[in-house]
Amino acid sequence: MKWKFETEKKDYSFIIEADDHESAFDVAYDTYGPQVENMMYHKVKKGELHGECNRTACNSQNAMFYNHSTRMHYCSSCAYEINRWTPDFKKEKGHELCVLVKSDSL
Repeated sequence: MKWKFETEKKDYSFIIEADDHESAFDVAYDTYGPQVENMMYHKVKKGELHGECNRTACNSQNAMFYNHSTRMHYCSSCAYEINRWTPDFKKEKGHELCVLVKSDSL
């Protein structure tokens, strides 16, 4: 599972893959050093960037497409289908409903 570490101000974050809470902290500490002691971290949730796809029927990991309607993240397959089902959104707004997120900020 994936764990998201972030500063209190949420101006810096990174993702660690580990089996449990304690292992995630150990890997982060070994990789990033003592700065992680002052960071908050939690399991990446369904619909969150880099987490599980938000679609109920899907369990794909690494959701990288932001949906401007639900404000959640989807895998590439589900995002493609959502965009295919909503062709008028692009005509109205100038971009597709689900867009690839290139960084942690939109």
